[in-house]
Amino acid sequence: MRGNPNPTFRQSFLAVLPITHSFGARIGLLAPLCVGASCRLVARFDTAKVHALLADTPITVFPAVPTMLASLDGWPELHCTRIFNSIAPGNTWR
Repeated sequence: MRGNPNPTFRQSFLAVLPITHSFGARIGLLAPLCVGASCRLVARFDTAKVHALLADTPITVFPAVPTMLASLDGWPELHCTRIFNSIAPGNTWR
């Protein structure tokens, strides 16, 4: 794992999971607010839009579900410090 594993105010979350779901609300909205990190909310997951955000903005934490990660699999390397998977929220994808 690269970088600091603890969310801080220097980190930026990209929240594309529905915040009406418990995992989306906890990891995508409440976690960054609790630690003072920035949070970029996206209304609906779109592969091209999310890839552009990951490539052009300093996103360090990207909570996602396996289907989202699979749709981003063919894109060039993502530059996130942590990518969370909803199957095991405490573990990271890389």
